[in-house]
Amino acid sequence: MPYPDERTEAAIKRLRRMVGSLRVESPIEAKIYPALVLFWERQGCYVRAQYKLGHFRYDFAIFDPSGRLLALVECDGKAFHSSRRQRKRDRKKNQIARELGRPLFRFTGSQINEDAPGCVQSMGRWNGYWGGGL
Repeated sequence: MPYPDERTEAAIKRLRRMVGSLRVESPIEAKIYPALVLFWERQGCYVRAQYKLGHFRYDFAIFDPSGRLLALVECDGKAFHSSRRQRKRDRKKNQIARELGRPLFRFTGSQINEDAPGCVQSMGRWNGYWGGGL
């Protein structure tokens, strides 16, 4: 959505980044969030942290300029995603994304800590977005 002028647009983007960064819930989410915003805003898209979908909350959701959901992102820290109960919840989240026909990208804490921008760039190679298949 274009704004009346470039200053207003830049200010709104800065505000959106600040508000989004306040909503992250873990250090690995805080680490990947700036890379997500930087990459996807260049594509004209936007990122929402802690996106509620059904009974679940996803760490991040990517939306195209018209507000259509493109993809979901989960940051899987070892401590939180290693219990049997959490793995079951993760499978349900995966199923919801599949039913919607949207990709769910999962990155481990190790992947994010090692190369958060690389994780995000790997999303850019996803055929559904670049191929216009959504």
